[in-house]
Amino acid sequence: MRQMPPSTHASDSSEDDDPEELQCDCYHRMIIRPEGNEFIPNHRTTKIITEAFGRLYDALYATWSDFLPELVEQIFNKFKIKCSREDRHNSEICANFVFKCRKRLSDSFCSARKKSNKSSWVLPYLWEDQPRQWTTDKSEKRSE
Repeated sequence: MRQMPPSTHASDSSEDDDPEELQCDCYHRMIIRPEGNEFIPNHRTTKIITEAFGRLYDALYATWSDFLPELVEQIFNKFKIKCSREDRHNSEICANFVFKCRKRLSDSFCSARKKSNKSSWVLPYLWEDQPRQWTTDKSEKRSE
């Protein structure tokens, strides 16, 4: 499995994943399964999700709901390149994927906003406009 880029987000640490739970299919994709709103293994899966939407984050999207359906599909396809699952878990995996993307995006922006520090996956020219996005009425209502 290819190394993920370094991250400072707590949920990106693979230290909490049990190495014995890490299994790969014949295509070297990590086999995942749902557990509540999370995945097993959770931290490595979070890193894969962050990498997938980070590579495709090419416009200002304040929330996951702002992502175009075509873009969400591209992100999910990137995710599926690295993660495999049993067919019986498809609906739960899809729901957890959306939950994890929403949470990861929200957590990243919350942290970036508090620290005035750009997330590594946000392009510099987008970051310049991000603070203006946070001062909109919609954004201010969300953070109350």
